[in-house]
Amino acid sequence: MPETLNQTGALSRTKLRLMVKESTPPKRNLAAEPAVSKQHSAREPKPPASQARDLNVADSRFVISATNNAGLVSLEAWPQIAVAGASNVGKSSLLNALLGRKGLVRTSKSPGCTRLLNVFGVSFGTQPLYFVDLPGYGYAARSKSERREWGESIDSYLSESPELALVLILIDSRRGIGPFEDQLIDWLQTQARSMEIVVTKLDKLPKARQKPTTAALKKELKARAEPMALSPIPLVGTSSATGEGIPNLRSRCLRAALTHLTTPPSSGVVTATEAHA
Repeated sequence: MPETLNQTGALSRTKLRLMVKESTPPKRNLAAEPAVSKQHSAREPKPPASQARDLNVADSRFVISATNNAGLVSLEAWPQIAVAGASNVGKSSLLNALLGRKGLVRTSKSPGCTRLLNVFGVSFGTQPLYFVDLPGYGYAARSKSERREWGESIDSYLSESPELALVLILIDSRRGIGPFEDQLIDWLQTQARSMEIVVTKLDKLPKARQKPTTAALKKELKARAEPMALSPIPLVGTSSATGEGIPNLRSRCLRAALTHLTTPPSSGVVTATEAHA
């Protein structure tokens, strides 16, 4: 696996590229309609409370840590959701919100504490799946060799895992898409991996700036996809502090997991040309 981190801790672009509104309904004439039996209501049943508000989240737990994809062979063949982001993007807080257990994923004031592939199990509704917390990149005060090992670990997992259903790329709402995210998107496209952009820390922005910020990012993603005739990468805005966007993100993760379970596995590594075709 070639080195993917330069001396500043940022991924090398060249190397990574190589690797890589309803009208009012008419009033009903009930007298003209057949009588409704006592066993059936004339109104449609309401969905279960869990479906009306959010998915039922159960059995959240830490499962295992590993240095690379080979260390995850003992896992069940459940769909996996990878979570990638800069060291200070709020990754741990987002995972705690998604998994519905405060403090399950350790947070730290010092960026870069996640050094391994940390796996957490959870059930959304009746579907079990794994979330894989990838090492944070960027601002960690670590040695060059350690940062290189992290890069190799991330590359190995993202390129080799047969159960990887979705990659969540976390973006700080106050910073936007940076060089690493730009390069990671390019590389994941060459690998034909499904991804979503997750905008974090919306609560840190004034209310008046939140919708314009996400709208601008969506516009940027659309402009990026058009030259390659690709669909724009989906985007969801979130706040771990207020819970905004978390139910939506859970639903997206579940949808990706179910899609993965019904999609035949790829026969091999996909080239950039194939991924963009």
